[in-house]
Amino acid sequence: MENKSILTIAIPTYNRIEQLCRTLTSLIPQLDDRCYLMILDNNSDKNVADEISSILNELPTTQYSVIRNGVNVGADLNIFRCFEYCHTQWLWTLSDDDEIESDAIKTIFQHINCYPNAININFYSPHVLHKKRETTEIFYGQDGLIDSIDSFGANIFLSANIYNMSLIKSFYQANRMAYSCVSQWLIILFNMQSDIFLIRSNNIIVRNVYSTQKYTSINLTIINGFITLFDLPLPKHTFKKLRSKILEVDKGWIKFSHIIKTLIIENKLKGNDINIKYHLKRYFYRFYKYGKKTNYFMFLLILISLYISERMTYQILRQLIKIYKHIDINDYMNKNNIQKFS
Repeated sequence: MENKSILTIAIPTYNRIEQLCRTLTSLIPQLDDRCYLMILDNNSDKNVADEISSILNELPTTQYSVIRNGVNVGADLNIFRCFEYCHTQWLWTLSDDDEIESDAIKTIFQHINCYPNAININFYSPHVLHKKRETTEIFYGQDGLIDSIDSFGANIFLSANIYNMSLIKSFYQANRMAYSCVSQWLIILFNMQSDIFLIRSNNIIVRNVYSTQKYTSINLTIINGFITLFDLPLPKHTFKKLRSKILEVDKGWIKFSHIIKTLIIENKLKGNDINIKYHLKRYFYRFYKYGKKTNYFMFLLILISLYISERMTYQILRQLIKIYKHIDINDYMNKNNIQKFS
């Protein structure tokens, strides 16, 4: 790596060659000798280095690397390795499938020049669930980090963040919670001191393509991760502020009704491999009971019906889905081509 490199652009990826190629096609024309590209292949079925070699030929070999894990270490640890392998002062963690703005690199360096002593710069990512940002603001310390959360999803969004590695002194506590699904955010939290600040920017470098309507079982993994955040060793007042910020996901991003729907679908796909009652209780008592009051009645209704009859549960769920303006589970599975596993 040349000494001129200031920014490492780290892309963790797994089995998404098409999306990765599209991202690289948008990114590479923006790169200059201040940038170093690092791709972390999480042991994909096809060797990523081979699949993207023709695209990377546009770059000198000193300006990029493709690191292939010997085994699939999971998405969270692969993201954590972006920090581990970074050797420049600044790091941009970029998802392999988000839409990059045509002036993303220019915008990043403008912010680095304006705020060289910030530990983190969180850019605005337009989305129906993200509050519009009108201004760029500065926040100090752990409480400031939590106060900076205007939308939890916007602040933890992988591709919307760059990090000043010279101010990150410890990874130990964040590493212990690598499967929280927000370990990159915890790295900032555990390195924040009262005199260290971060930037919440109203500028855009990527577009968030996440859909709240598309079925994905990853939501269960995310909620499992978020639950671990309730065990963070934080002062009581700080913890309460964080909990209220996290619970924003119950207002639209990952509603309790969506989680119930996902549990039912997963149970229908996998049968007894997923215990609906266990997950339902865990999600409610550790997370959603702090949210909207309707969650309490929904939880009791589904739990009681599951104990009585699974068939009756499906009928109740269909009515709940109509109330919440969703479609029938069977129709939903058919339209989205969700098939039972063999």
